[in-house]
Amino acid sequence: MRIETTARPTGTPQGSIDGAGPKSETTSPPSPPSPAGDGFDKPKPASWGQFFSPARKALSPEVKQARAEPSPPAAASVGGPLPDALYHCAEKLPKDEKHAPLRALYAEAKQLAEAGEPGKAAEKLERALSRYEEEIDASKALGDGGVAGTRNLAAQYRVLEDMQARGVEASHPPTQDEMRRYMKSFDAKQDRPAALAAFEAYTSAFYVHPANVGRPDEDIKYSEDPTKHAYRGKLYEKSEDAEKAQAKKPGQLIYDITTHDASEWKDVTADRERKGLGGPHPHAAGKHVIDCEGYAYLAQELLGAAGYKHEQVAVTAKSGEQHAMTVLTDPSRKGHYAVVSNDGVYTAAKKKDALDAGFRAAMPEGAVPGGYFYGRTQHHAQVQMMRAQP
Repeated sequence: MRIETTARPTGTPQGSIDGAGPKSETTSPPSPPSPAGDGFDKPKPASWGQFFSPARKALSPEVKQARAEPSPPAAASVGGPLPDALYHCAEKLPKDEKHAPLRALYAEAKQLAEAGEPGKAAEKLERALSRYEEEIDASKALGDGGVAGTRNLAAQYRVLEDMQARGVEASHPPTQDEMRRYMKSFDAKQDRPAALAAFEAYTSAFYVHPANVGRPDEDIKYSEDPTKHAYRGKLYEKSEDAEKAQAKKPGQLIYDITTHDASEWKDVTADRERKGLGGPHPHAAGKHVIDCEGYAYLAQELLGAAGYKHEQVAVTAKSGEQHAMTVLTDPSRKGHYAVVSNDGVYTAAKKKDALDAGFRAAMPEGAVPGGYFYGRTQHHAQVQMMRAQP
């Protein structure tokens, strides 16, 4: 999460974002207030940056190794979207009898995909992996990312196949409208639970968390949200309203709070795509890098289209980390909660149990949730978390 908070003493007008106008006094604000009933222990950070250190997905063995050792030199790769890169490299396989069946499978997969048969294209790629994985892995033409790229593309084709089966012809990758129509097809009592598995398949095939590409502490920079203003624990949309409250009852600081969460489709699809087959983390080929806020936005946008009621959640750990999640309720099923935390979905009969499961999956081992803050968007949830004073 990227949250900017500036404290203003009595009588100081808000400065402009670009630094023009009166300077404001930046201080270390008090800890956020405790939400009722969840036993929140207030951490005492030295600065906002320390308090809001990036939350991260549990590290895989590969990521732990990547953090401990220098990254290997990037393999030769062809840039561009995954299908273009993979098929271009496959065409460079040796033209001998040994590689002929493998070359044929890639060529057939390409033809089937272009003909609008993603399921059959996936079958060809899966057959290539089951029969010739060693040859793919050893191939200079496909490089270090050949196996992972083939597996990722097959998984993406499977998503497109399911979309097609539910009446949605999709591009590669699917557009926002295509994904919403696909998820809308689950908006019925008997179908809605299957939307959760479809969501996981989509996010697993097309997205990757920074922690799993060797950047566990990276905070994705999304678009900036409107600044909110907090005084004595109350939030104001307009700076002048907070100043009036301060003038009426002085003695504390106004906090101008600006968040940078994922709130538009372009936030989860623009840039940050792992193109080509090379690099130190080939398993992420063809995926977009997003963090917890990106996954939370996707859950709201897509599972909301499937009929789930949703709330955005911002959570702080007692040790200071923070995380974004989405909590979902099925209007057709009492006592059924689901929480999207990064690329996982966690279900439980009680809301807090589902939230705790999502929290544990994303936070460092042993972290304890300090408080869950809710909002209709992630921006609102984060602002609630950042209220300066009770």
